[in-house]
Amino acid sequence: MSTLFTSSAGFNGHAFLKNCLLTLVFMLPLSLMAQVYNPYVSNGSIAPAPMPFAEDNGTALFTIEFGNTGSSALPYVVGQENVVSISLLRGVPNPAMPNNGVTGSMQSYFTWTYDVFGNTLIGTQNKPIPANSMGTITVDYKVTSNSTMAAPTNGFNVNLNPSPNTSTSNNLSDDNTSSFSYTVAIGLGVELQKFIGNKMPGYNQLSWTSLNEENNDYFNLYHGQDIDKLTKIATIESKSTNGNSTEQITYSYKHTKPEIGNNYYRLSSVDYDGNEDFYNALNIYLSEQSGLRISPNPARDYLTIDYQNGILDMVEFTLTDMEGKLVYKKRIVFENGTYLETIPLTSFAKGVYLLNITDFEGYNYSQKVIKE
Repeated sequence: MSTLFTSSAGFNGHAFLKNCLLTLVFMLPLSLMAQVYNPYVSNGSIAPAPMPFAEDNGTALFTIEFGNTGSSALPYVVGQENVVSISLLRGVPNPAMPNNGVTGSMQSYFTWTYDVFGNTLIGTQNKPIPANSMGTITVDYKVTSNSTMAAPTNGFNVNLNPSPNTSTSNNLSDDNTSSFSYTVAIGLGVELQKFIGNKMPGYNQLSWTSLNEENNDYFNLYHGQDIDKLTKIATIESKSTNGNSTEQITYSYKHTKPEIGNNYYRLSSVDYDGNEDFYNALNIYLSEQSGLRISPNPARDYLTIDYQNGILDMVEFTLTDMEGKLVYKKRIVFENGTYLETIPLTSFAKGVYLLNITDFEGYNYSQKVIKE
């Protein structure tokens, strides 16, 4: 009987076979070795938080961490790219060209496009991503609608869609991150559904609706032509019972002395402890006094006043010289909401006069008139 290996002359058949197998393993191509990938997104953040109001053209920067903690570089294969989707809520990319609004140390590994209908920034991998690499992706964001402290929903959600060639070695638990903040710095005291303003003939109409009121005493309304220099024009008592309500309550205020140009309004609520919370501002721009037209000016023979209010009204017109002497006065009640008054000027001396118009609702308007 013969054997394959013998122990004569010091030959060890088992050791020889083991060495041959090890040699074959090390001679295998590297492409057949196991690859380890782990692309990830994490640590979503917003700055500033809270964000400025939409009415103030508020902006913020959204930042996420992106990386590959795998021991192998993420390959770039056309049709099998890693894709980062950043869905925006209550806002849009700030720059006109959204691609220009994505920055950070890892943004260059992606080609960025913006899906208008989905309000989503989409980054498609454009080159290999090194192993054990990490950095940031930052989005420039513009606020389009506000959210409250009680329900902060201004922000983003990020989803990483890994390439098919990483599916067997990628940890899917770190492929999603999000961050949300608020813009209207209010707590549970009063939650507003809306605060709006409308231009009406002779006045501006302000209205707001509360969804919830807790310990609310009253509202303050501020007005001014400079948003940073507003003056309180009214205090409106809460309609809720003892300052508490879970039902919708609507309030309104008629501002009878708006200005030509910007009219900024800001609302606040004040609780029984004296704490005041401010809401978003709004602007009503008047190119001319609504419902009123005075012509010609300068005038020679007559001055025409076209006044429209749309309701039953009593209006008083007065004309005084610059020394305060009354030279003309007329009071009239009209029912059809429109009145045309002609003031004869032929007997008046040349110079500057002050026209005053008032109605029974408190509307007051003054304008200088030149008599040629």
